[in-house]
Amino acid sequence: MSGRAPTQTGSQALSRNQIALVTWAVAYPLITSLLLVLEPLVGELALPLRTLLLTALMVPIMVYWAVPTAIRLWTARVRACRR
Repeated sequence: MSGRAPTQTGSQALSRNQIALVTWAVAYPLITSLLLVLEPLVGELALPLRTLLLTALMVPIMVYWAVPTAIRLWTARVRACRR
């Protein structure tokens, strides 16, 4: 397996460190927002059930929308800076 990450946009691949940074930058505000919104609705549930609900919402949002969008924005910014 090569040292390059599988995520490529155009001719440039993001490093694992960049993917980790982008993922964290998306995950932290998303988790915080979901906790804020869900707390009044699920605050009485046991922690494992709250975690199950949070992750059931968060993972699809991250995988299908938030991370791909953030990676596109990141690579566009990197390309613009290199010009």
